[in-house]
Amino acid sequence: MTQPDPKFLKLFEAEIQNRAFALYATKIMMKRVKKPDDVVWYSAWLDWEEFHKRNFAPVAKKYGFSLEPGFGAKLQARIGDVAARLISETSVMKYMLKETAKYCDQLQELADIATEEDKDFFNYVVDQERLQVDVLPFRIDGKSQEGADMLRAYMDKYNAQAA
Repeated sequence: MTQPDPKFLKLFEAEIQNRAFALYATKIMMKRVKKPDDVVWYSAWLDWEEFHKRNFAPVAKKYGFSLEPGFGAKLQARIGDVAARLISETSVMKYMLKETAKYCDQLQELADIATEEDKDFFNYVVDQERLQVDVLPFRIDGKSQEGADMLRAYMDKYNAQAA
């Protein structure tokens, strides 16, 4: 394997830590949610993040990255949990939606500079992030089941394509 572009490595490592943060944060939330609507949402989101971890594993290994959350990802998850308790989860979700929408551009850059061999994977990375932008408004609007159904449909579609 030729040496990857340093910018590619930086962007990919950031995305790996983003996914690690999301999985870690979702596990934190799952420990405290009680309302059925919350359980529906966070159960689907946890499955979503675990789905990505499995898909990321071979490519992360190829480039020498760990999928475990670093200190920054863990700290960010804890801060998010406190913010959701103090401010409101809806406010946190609105912020998350705004930041995720902006982040899609960075991921597109990652896909653009990926090797041809890895293009399909990095297009998937962009696609899953864009779906998050489409799904988060459902949670914000109190339609957790619809959002959860979209996440599960995406995973089912992807798994069917991979089979």
